[in-house]
Amino acid sequence: MDLADKLDTFTRLVPLLDEASAADTDDITRDAKLRDLAIDSLSMIELVVKIEDEFKVRLDENIVQNWNTVSDVIAYIDEHGEKAKLTK
Repeated sequence: MDLADKLDTFTRLVPLLDEASAADTDDITRDAKLRDLAIDSLSMIELVVKIEDEFKVRLDENIVQNWNTVSDVIAYIDEHGEKAKLTK
């Protein structure tokens, strides 16, 4: 088990969100609304690619458009990402 497996999804997601957003790192909480993090459309595309790489999950536009909060992103990753595949 590598370090990434030991970290929770939120901990792994924060640096990706921080890089994509114009918000302060302290503003990135589980309840933070993505629109409040000032992630523009280009940054969202880059964020999606990084999430796919980091969590070994496939994302399509319909899924991403339904995300409102950081918790929505975490829930999807936890349900469909690499850790979910290991427990099934």
